[in-house]
Amino acid sequence: MSAPLAILALDLSSHTGWAIRRRDGSVASGVEHFSRVEEGPGVVYPRFREWVRSLATTTESRTEKHGAMSVERVAHAPSVDVIAWEQVVVRHRTASMLYVLEAQVVEVAHKLGLAVVTVGPGTLKAHATGKKTAKKPDMILAAAKRWPDRPAVLIDDNEADALCVLGWAIDTHEVTT
Repeated sequence: MSAPLAILALDLSSHTGWAIRRRDGSVASGVEHFSRVEEGPGVVYPRFREWVRSLATTTESRTEKHGAMSVERVAHAPSVDVIAWEQVVVRHRTASMLYVLEAQVVEVAHKLGLAVVTVGPGTLKAHATGKKTAKKPDMILAAAKRWPDRPAVLIDDNEADALCVLGWAIDTHEVTT
């Protein structure tokens, strides 16, 4: 029997929702906060890129002996197969930030050799709720229904959207490794 596809799903924003299904089938989710106002873009974007990389990889450390000298080697192996996210739609003043975050995700995926998939907002809403015009409370309810093991009281709209992206990716792109 083969393992399920490991997927990292993101809802990109200054409060980025994330959800991950690991190869063992377990699911985790949450929200990470990024603020250009508090940190400045010179800090936010590299921190965001490293955060995405940390979610998408496992770090392996090993010590190699070279004669009398020991060298510590750190390797980052992909722990997911796919990164999925809701497409950025230009409708508000933070659109430029969202495009940079999207570029950071693409860069991480490219460097790790991971597949990427995106879903349009209307398609995501229709998949999760049956309505292309679903509102935030509808998406939160859909996420709580789909993922009953996630603590519903802790889900905000960002985490809910990431869980809905994960559900969409599983339902529409499921393959096994």
